[in-house]
Amino acid sequence: MEVQRQEASLSPWYGALAGVVAGLLMAMIGMIATATMGMGALAMPDMIGGLILGPGVSMSGGALAALTGLMLHMLLSGLFGVIYTMTISRWIVRAPVLTGLLYGLALWGVNFYVIGSILPNASGLVQHDPVFLAVLTHLAYGAVLGLSGLGARALGAVLG
Repeated sequence: MEVQRQEASLSPWYGALAGVVAGLLMAMIGMIATATMGMGALAMPDMIGGLILGPGVSMSGGALAALTGLMLHMLLSGLFGVIYTMTISRWIVRAPVLTGLLYGLALWGVNFYVIGSILPNASGLVQHDPVFLAVLTHLAYGAVLGLSGLGARALGAVLG
């Protein structure tokens, strides 16, 4: 019986898992930072939820906006992890952490400058999210994706 091995970094499921883990770290950093800045720990999930529910709902401070924001954030984190794993991590294998950092920075640029100018409900998020915090959290996201690529390649080398 022949056993087939597939490199973990090339699996879409691995990309989704890496993206969700990176998204969790990103959310933790953002929630701690906004809490210490006096905005409240749920400020970012509320604003992200406002993308779908509208800015009026996100400013009300209810649980609906925060839960919607967290679900959307995790969904997009997993999706962006799959995109990274299935495309960029396959093309660039020599500097995965640097590649991940650049990917995170590119996501920030696309999210805030492209999507932020297209979606009518994004103005609140773009106006109230401190740029340094947005860049920091997106860099953290990308770093985790890059590190996950290193881990997957190391695991593939050990198993393969």
